[in-house]
Amino acid sequence: HFPKEMYYRIFSARLLPQTLGRALYLDPDMVINRPLAPLYGMELGEHFFAAARSVNPVSQVEYKLRLDMPEESEYFNSGVLLIDLNAARAQVRPQDIFRYAEEKGKALLLPDQDILNGLYGTRILGVDDSVWNYDARRYDRYWLGSHGEKDMDWVMDHTVFLHFCGKNKPWSRGYEGHFSALYKHYQRLLGEV
Repeated sequence: HFPKEMYYRIFSARLLPQTLGRALYLDPDMVINRPLAPLYGMELGEHFFAAARSVNPVSQVEYKLRLDMPEESEYFNSGVLLIDLNAARAQVRPQDIFRYAEEKGKALLLPDQDILNGLYGTRILGVDDSVWNYDARRYDRYWLGSHGEKDMDWVMDHTVFLHFCGKNKPWSRGYEGHFSALYKHYQRLLGEV
């Protein structure tokens, strides 16, 4: 079993004031590189959440099989999660979350993200990961997949959330990722405030 705090982002609608209509959850291991207002103001339609698709196609298949998700569904990363609090208040119930966690048990590798996808995957609006949840580990994938268009300049001009997923973090000694200098630049800017 995982601590209940792990699921707060999923049922945040029940924890936040009723006067709020939406919320934006961000993992703490990211850099905000561009204005986030376009995401926050995005029309969600019938969706409860907006999130970026998982960028690893192998993981997409493996995660969906592990969670018995429909073949046509997608697996989303919950590191950036726009939440329609009113829709979630009406439909997202903590007892469903805890029951799903109990039923899936050891199949849950990323518990809150797995539950979000397993229970509400059809109610998640997919957004462009290269803009809204860029996995900093995957620079080569973005660059090659775009035939060289999504280079460092493109990231600086378009990417809003640069997510340092995984164990290798730019604030750790020995980090050698593509975005080390960018992280240090922002760190120094914050130090001057």
